[in-house]
Amino acid sequence: DVLEPTLCPLCRDMRRWASGNDLTLYRASCDLCNKEMISMYRPDSPYTVYCNTCWWSDKWDSLRFGRDYDFSRSFFDQFKDLQLRVPRMATSTFDCESSPYVNNCGGMKNCYMCTSCGYSEDSFHLMWGVHDKDCADCFRAVSNELCYELINTNGSYTSAWLYQCEGMTGSYFCYDCRNCDRCIFSSNLRNTSLHIFNKPVSEKDYATFVQTLRSAEKIKEYKQIWRRTMEQGMHKHLSLHNCEDVIGDNVSNSVNSYALFDSEGCENVRYSRFMFNSTRDCMDISAHGDGCELSYEGYGLGTDGVNRCFFTRQCCQGCDSVFYSDLCFNAHDLFGCICLRNASFCILNKKYTEQEYCDLKQRIVTHMKETGEWGEYFPGSLSPFGYNESSAMLYCPLSKDEALQRGYSWNDDMPETKGKETISWGAVPDNIEDSDEGVTSQIFACEKCTRNYKIIKQEWRLLKRLGLPLPRHCPLCRHAERISLRNPAQFWHRQCMCDHTGHDHTGRCSVEFETTYMPERPEQVFCESCYQSEVV
Repeated sequence: DVLEPTLCPLCRDMRRWASGNDLTLYRASCDLCNKEMISMYRPDSPYTVYCNTCWWSDKWDSLRFGRDYDFSRSFFDQFKDLQLRVPRMATSTFDCESSPYVNNCGGMKNCYMCTSCGYSEDSFHLMWGVHDKDCADCFRAVSNELCYELINTNGSYTSAWLYQCEGMTGSYFCYDCRNCDRCIFSSNLRNTSLHIFNKPVSEKDYATFVQTLRSAEKIKEYKQIWRRTMEQGMHKHLSLHNCEDVIGDNVSNSVNSYALFDSEGCENVRYSRFMFNSTRDCMDISAHGDGCELSYEGYGLGTDGVNRCFFTRQCCQGCDSVFYSDLCFNAHDLFGCICLRNASFCILNKKYTEQEYCDLKQRIVTHMKETGEWGEYFPGSLSPFGYNESSAMLYCPLSKDEALQRGYSWNDDMPETKGKETISWGAVPDNIEDSDEGVTSQIFACEKCTRNYKIIKQEWRLLKRLGLPLPRHCPLCRHAERISLRNPAQFWHRQCMCDHTGHDHTGRCSVEFETTYMPERPEQVFCESCYQSEVV
């Protein structure tokens, strides 16, 4: 019983991502215990922020901030007032060990600068990684070990620079390869070994190439070759695995879904990203849909399943029948609440009886329909973050003027330094074998944006173990580079480009489809049938 959307799917997605923060972290002090902490909220923000230990403790009660609903004011204005009063948690984490610099993560151990990840160990600069061990600089990588720079890759070992691969060992710079061993600069291979540029090579030729990976200058050259290798490979119009009646990309084990991206195990889901574990009957959910059901317009839903959550931000762990609420856990029947745990029948953090709650909720819905607020996700003005701090800057980048014009705020004082480098790249050994752990005490300047960054000891040890050079770009530029290789979450209507003989067509294939490859791109994009005929 909500109104139809007033924004297109892309703008709705942008609005949701703008309400969260994945990568921007600050050093701050807890507003309860005064201890130093790592926070996703800048120190001068107007919000009360507690360290996670204090926030989860019994030292405070979020119900004491409850207030009556004022029908002379808009709902969003009243919600903003409550936002400024109720304490927020510094980072969205749970069950993490020796991993203070992670956000939106759970079950992490000895990890650094990871976001939206779970149950990984000794890993660094991961985004959307699960069950990874000794991995670094990866995006949407699952169950990998001793790997570097993976994108949409699962179940691989001692490999680097792989995109859309699975079950790889000792492989580098490959695209769309599965269950391969010691393959380099190859695309569309299945169950093979010792190939370079899709051609068989000797073990000696393979070993010779691996030695060149120690050079940073060589890696720059190889990345350009890798891009050309990917362009020349065959591309399926949509990356779907074990799906039925699905139009989406990077989706597996799902049915009857549309505009679904980077998801697994979904049914009847539309216009959503990063949904997992039996999510059903949902629409417009961005991120962490873990076992959700019957939910609409949400950001960061999960874990442990949520049901009937509408217009919510990070309401998790079994929330049910929650409306227009933020950071609530194990709660049900809430409306306009912030940071409630194990609560029920509350409006603006005030407790009611079940009948009082139902009556007042219906009056508020009527009021919000009159003000034009009902059916809309939180506007940009209610985001706790500037647009350039938020996750939206990764997936839907805007300039400052564009963001302000759309009603978002902007942070002109981002946590970065420039000009503080203590060593030039010319003084750093090109070969990883010639460097020592002392390099971790240095401050570097990104060769792309000049932003300063450091390499921690554990990261250096992992690179040394893999025999790979120190990264010459800062973490943010490395994230942006990985995301730039991925297709956008948009569709174009196109015709199959296959004109190969031996398929079920004469001349060019006539099949038309929706694809995430825009027409101007150089790749050869095939329908499912032509792709399977060539690759499998």
